[in-house]
Amino acid sequence: MTQRRVIQNEYPYLLTSNVRGGEPFFEDAGHAKALAKIIRTTCELKHFALLAYSIMPEHVHIVVSPVKGVGSTRNNISAAAAGRSGSYKNPRARAALPAAPYTVSDLMHGIKSYFVYALRNGSTMTVFAWQPRFNSRILNTEDYLRSAIEYVHFNPKKAGLPARYCKQPYLYVDDEQVNSLF
Repeated sequence: MTQRRVIQNEYPYLLTSNVRGGEPFFEDAGHAKALAKIIRTTCELKHFALLAYSIMPEHVHIVVSPVKGVGSTRNNISAAAAGRSGSYKNPRARAALPAAPYTVSDLMHGIKSYFVYALRNGSTMTVFAWQPRFNSRILNTEDYLRSAIEYVHFNPKKAGLPARYCKQPYLYVDDEQVNSLF
């Protein structure tokens, strides 16, 4: 049975995903750097503004906000676009259509799968697996968003991790973007 997830594309989210088995996989700075790059790229591809992330040894926290005004509803094909091209199956017709909006599930699937793909295509034969599910929290007030950003920012210190976890590639906070949301 699958878990139902409430999707609200008008609010930011706090997303958390764990490494299967609780292995401290991201103690390796190379793995953390690869994950940081994939988080940024996937957020851009899936139309989410990256507000903050914290890569801990065995899990990751990500704060994102859907980009406003990007895409349309799923399966929304305008009559004019369909009429010009003649058929939806025409590749040129599909390219002319607006992109469908992505959900946080799409975003997390992208991050997780791209990271595993990058590991498998790398030079090392590293065994790695994410836990199948992830945790999401809707940040529907300014106070809730700010407390989530603060949580992500100070989580490495609270956990007593070395100083390297408090800077790139392990930690990222975009204060300018956070302030522009509310």
